[in-house]
Amino acid sequence: MESALTHTKLSELVKKLLKQLDNYNSGDLTVSTSTVDQNTAGEVARICLNNALHKAYDLVKDSKYLKAHPSTKLQATANQDYIILDVEPMLDEIESFNDTSDDFRLKRKSWDWYKRNYPDPSNSTGTPTFYIRRNDRVYLAPRPTETRTYTVSFVKMAGDLVLDGDLPLLPSPYDYWIIAEAMVEWFKMEDPRAIPPFVISERDDARDMATSAIM
Repeated sequence: MESALTHTKLSELVKKLLKQLDNYNSGDLTVSTSTVDQNTAGEVARICLNNALHKAYDLVKDSKYLKAHPSTKLQATANQDYIILDVEPMLDEIESFNDTSDDFRLKRKSWDWYKRNYPDPSNSTGTPTFYIRRNDRVYLAPRPTETRTYTVSFVKMAGDLVLDGDLPLLPSPYDYWIIAEAMVEWFKMEDPRAIPPFVISERDDARDMATSAIM
């Protein structure tokens, strides 16, 4: 789990980026909210940081920071053929789905397969042996007849940093990479044809060092 002791808050990343750009003004840091749209250096920095982070996450998708986080929050309800995934908001891609009662790993199937083989889930009940991911639900087949708990290993889904206290998935030792990627995004927003070559070069060096260390 991310912690402010090991990960840098959005507000601090914004300050780091703006100071690196020599564009820091303590009165121009407010970021947008769901109700108020800001046009500040802080908001532009936030957008650049989020763009940079999503690119970084794609490069280290298979790393320990995004991959295979076990959870036991998913629980099947008797006589209901699906589990709603709202209880695990960071879940992106499921890697394994295990029944904790019988120490059994369910097999993944497609939605088309499920509809062909279980057109009416109420007609097929018992201990689930298959799971089907469909948007914000996991369907179980056959439909469970009792409450069951599952251990799920999953790849994290990376959302935007929105509030000042939000934390990135990458820990603080890789702030140098986050800032280097965000600087490219900053100059790209100003004029994509005039990004200083040294900014690209420093980003490439930081990316190579960080990905090598992480992977």
